[in-house]
Amino acid sequence: PRSRRVAIDRLKPGDLLFFGSAHFNSTATEENIIHEGIYLGDNWVIHSSGQGVYVLPLQGSWLGDTFAWGRHVIH
Repeated sequence: PRSRRVAIDRLKPGDLLFFGSAHFNSTATEENIIHEGIYLGDNWVIHSSGQGVYVLPLQGSWLGDTFAWGRHVIH
């Protein structure tokens, strides 16, 4: 549910991150959420692509530009 979405300033290590053209309050679809990652903390994200697994900063990279919301997995 939307009520369990986490804004960028409330992320914790281990949170799932969702990227795409969706906005925080929009409905998630296959068209507007196109990538996922895991928040490592301290502005770092691990994600994979066809070229391998990468660690990138969340803010200051294309990931931050397409961040839609996070979701706590570990409480």
